[in-house]
Amino acid sequence: MGKEDYEDWGEYEDYPEELVEMEEEVRIPEWMPEDCQEEIARIKDPEVRRDQIEREEKVHQDREELNRRYEAGEINDFDFWRKNEVLGHKEAGLSTRRGLRSEGLDYADFGELSEELGIMVKGDPDLIDINDRVNKFVKEDPEYAEEVADRMYEKGELSESSYEFISEKVDRYKKKP
Repeated sequence: MGKEDYEDWGEYEDYPEELVEMEEEVRIPEWMPEDCQEEIARIKDPEVRRDQIEREEKVHQDREELNRRYEAGEINDFDFWRKNEVLGHKEAGLSTRRGLRSEGLDYADFGELSEELGIMVKGDPDLIDINDRVNKFVKEDPEYAEEVADRMYEKGELSESSYEFISEKVDRYKKKP
């Protein structure tokens, strides 16, 4: 049900404002399955939403072009199969990216969650505590966290693995939008 449906009923003021803004900014393609449309609709940042839709449209167009070329006899079965598999991988990547983005996450967050899961699986309480403190420290001031880690590593107060652990967290945090 779109904005125009509410206008016809005289209930436009009840139409959710974020959906009005989204409809004006960018349209979610109707060819997308409903679950994909719903995930994209949950992406709050308009630039991220637009980027996701552009990526989805590119792969969709590539798939349509591949099918057209195959049906026209322009490519053989082997090339069709090979290119179809590549598109399948791209679609799987888009699905993962779409799912993360719909929850306000990105691949860096996914890496962080995987890392934290690995720490919990190991069951080392000190490592869990250190991870929490490093996360807090990095979020408060990533530049300073990096400087402190550099100094401690140079003085031999920090192991190489701990130094890399902190450096990776700082890098991931800096890459976040």
